[in-house]
Amino acid sequence: MADQRYRVFVVELDDVKPRNESGLPNLLTLITVSTPEERFARLIGPKPSPRWTKGRVVGPRDDLSLTKTYDNYDRAKKAERRLVERLLRQGYIVNKRVSHRRVYVVELDGSHLVKPGKGYLYVGETSLSPAERFAKHKSDATNKSGQRIGSRFVRNHGIRLRPDLAPDGFFLTKAESEQAEAECRRRLEVAGYRCEGAHLAKQKKSKSAN
Repeated sequence: MADQRYRVFVVELDDVKPRNESGLPNLLTLITVSTPEERFARLIGPKPSPRWTKGRVVGPRDDLSLTKTYDNYDRAKKAERRLVERLLRQGYIVNKRVSHRRVYVVELDGSHLVKPGKGYLYVGETSLSPAERFAKHKSDATNKSGQRIGSRFVRNHGIRLRPDLAPDGFFLTKAESEQAEAECRRRLEVAGYRCEGAHLAKQKKSKSAN
């Protein structure tokens, strides 16, 4: 068994969790010392492992699997974790984990401004699709406590989403998406846009405390 090699491969599943905005399918990652073909045969057998995949297997995804093999389980596990994170950021649902957080940009009507710059924008982050979040801004939605959950800038001046100005991909945590949101606003302001939104004030406060 000294020459035993571990492999990390990917299988596509029927939807266990609803697809997010990317429309990309559900995936399962597996570590095996068997060939991918042998492990896949067990997965579609009468007693699959994990059991929740029974009847949901579509087929192997060689295009997403790792070609490198590993001489011990720990190295393979680290490689699998990196792969899962990369796939989540692309918008796949992996091992029933969903990454929904996005940064979005809304074009605002700046006709009331003296100096609208290159354009007037709102930058936000959300666990919804940008389209759903935009609709909540415009509808003046409230939470269970009756507090508004939308921005007055978007409610009063929002025209349309600007996906061409927003960063690509998905984010794994709220803190990460808030950081990307702030970076997006700074980038747009440097480019000459006038911006609202983002979590710049929070970041500035934390920096001054350090």
